[in-house]
Amino acid sequence: MARYFFDIRDGEFFPDEVGSEFVDLEAARIHAVVRSGELLKENPSRFWEGEEWQLEVRDEARRVLFILTFMATNSPDLPRTKLSRSRPGGG
Repeated sequence: MARYFFDIRDGEFFPDEVGSEFVDLEAARIHAVVRSGELLKENPSRFWEGEEWQLEVRDEARRVLFILTFMATNSPDLPRTKLSRSRPGGG
């Protein structure tokens, strides 16, 4: 089993200091997608603030293996509203 770290970047950096063990890179990729969905579900209004956020996955040597990038863009015809910010993961 290998340990993978799932860091969040959204203007701030929220490092995963503990990591999670998975049998291989494919399992870590699946977890990254599932975790991203959980984060979006926990605070869906934050996704519409117009700022990009990323889930960056590193290996035990702290090398970046892949990055999932998320951003929503409204039509320029819609008025933009500012929503309150909270820490990823609901904190």
